[in-house]
Amino acid sequence: MSFFISTNALFGTAEPSRIERINRENERGNLATITRLVIKGLLEHSMKSLNRLVNADGTELCDFFIMLEKVLFHGLKTSDKKALISLTSPDADLWATLGRALVDPRNSENSISQAYRCVEQLEYLKTSISRVRALLRLSMMQKRLHDLFTDYTSSPVVREQYEDWALLRSPDAEPLVGQLIGLSVLTCTFTLDFGLLKDQPVTIDLSRYIKIPTQITGAEEMNISEDLNEQQQEMKTLLDQNHYLEERNRLLQDKVGELKKRIYEEENGSPLDAAAVSFQRLSQETARRQSEADSGKLWMAEKERLLGTIIEKEDAMRLAEQQKADLAKMNKELYEKLREAEDAEKKLENDFILLRTQHAQEKQSMMQAMETQHSSQEHDQKLLGEMHAIGDKYTNTLSHLEEKQKELRAVKEELRKTEQERHRLEQELKELPFLTKEIETLKEQLGAVEEKANSYETALMDLGCDLSSTKLKILELREEMLPMGGDWQKDAEVAGCTGCNVRFSLTRRKHHCRACGRIFCQACSSTRVRLLSSTNPVRVCHGCFHNLQTLHTQNPDGNTP
Repeated sequence: MSFFISTNALFGTAEPSRIERINRENERGNLATITRLVIKGLLEHSMKSLNRLVNADGTELCDFFIMLEKVLFHGLKTSDKKALISLTSPDADLWATLGRALVDPRNSENSISQAYRCVEQLEYLKTSISRVRALLRLSMMQKRLHDLFTDYTSSPVVREQYEDWALLRSPDAEPLVGQLIGLSVLTCTFTLDFGLLKDQPVTIDLSRYIKIPTQITGAEEMNISEDLNEQQQEMKTLLDQNHYLEERNRLLQDKVGELKKRIYEEENGSPLDAAAVSFQRLSQETARRQSEADSGKLWMAEKERLLGTIIEKEDAMRLAEQQKADLAKMNKELYEKLREAEDAEKKLENDFILLRTQHAQEKQSMMQAMETQHSSQEHDQKLLGEMHAIGDKYTNTLSHLEEKQKELRAVKEELRKTEQERHRLEQELKELPFLTKEIETLKEQLGAVEEKANSYETALMDLGCDLSSTKLKILELREEMLPMGGDWQKDAEVAGCTGCNVRFSLTRRKHHCRACGRIFCQACSSTRVRLLSSTNPVRVCHGCFHNLQTLHTQNPDGNTP
């Protein structure tokens, strides 16, 4: 069972929500209740032994120290909640808080301060949690555990180092600390060993302290009533004896007063012989009174013992009455639960009857439907035939529909293309005015160019005579520089292309180079050039074309191929 719920944020304490406040209150109440139950269980277990010695290895005592440790840690503001990186552990923070609250430099004689310093000087206690556990056990041995918690809760350090919702800062702390007074009647002896302190468990078994009452029978209730009657009768007897002892003590006190009065009278008004007789009588009376006083002491001792027995019986009676009240309350609760269970059972029976009726009705309706279906089987067969015919017709209709859909898609595609063509023509129609203007501009430019061309033509005619002689000279030079012979090769002499050696056929025709006269195929004589001997470009082979190009490069004033 967990009693610690951390609600602090990483960089501070946020305002708790309603759910967090309820959880904290429940957590604090559970912790206080279980701690009181553990203290009560420890006292009841210890009172069973007459010498009131507590075994250090007992489960009840171990659970008691575990709960005290949880009370000390509940709501403690540790350094890991205040900073992102913590250099100390929560155990060290608790030990430091105990030191600040319990050690008073002005009063070095304080037993709690001495116990803290004594534990702090034990070098073999290496961890802070072992020192805290050793301090609790040492205070238990010194019967100062109540003083330790009283000083600790009243210290202002607790208000600084604990949250507002902590148990030690709540009103539940006062009755819890008050319960620790009863532990002063116990005698404990512990060994402050580091291994034992380090290996202390951190959880307890609540089944020892929380018992679920069972429903008692008539015989058990009768036995409890008989026990209560016997206890009441025994208490009545003890009270009668107490009254008798009180009356006897009062009579003895009256006799002592009367004797003192007689002695005073005899001392003041009697002669010597009477004094001797009175002295002898007084001695006898004193001896008798001494014996009565001794018997009175015995009666007083018996009275004290009976008073103790009466107190124990009263506690037992109160406990029995409390148990009886708890049992009566439990019986009432069980009766209510039994009545609720009976009501639920009746409701379930009614629901079962209703469901069974509905099931019978549904079964009958299903039987009638099956009979109706059986009688209409022939009609169903006829309907099935009609359905098949309709299905065939539907299939044919679907196939015809698919054909129509294909035709529709084709028409849509043609319509789309027509629409695109229409958009294109509309766009061209929109651009037509701009084209008309551009044509007029071009016509004007053409007129200007024609005028320039006429002027250039006149100039060229003037230069024609000079150029004719120059052309003749260039032609002669070119013909001299050409490496070819210029012999016209006959078609019958050639069966294949001179350039690629591919044989001629019906599809592959023969072509003469107008420069060298040899025969080539279409691919090898695809270039054309204007020669001086011809006005138009003529077919030449690739070799002649390159030679003419080279010649033109060396003599740029000649004709361009």
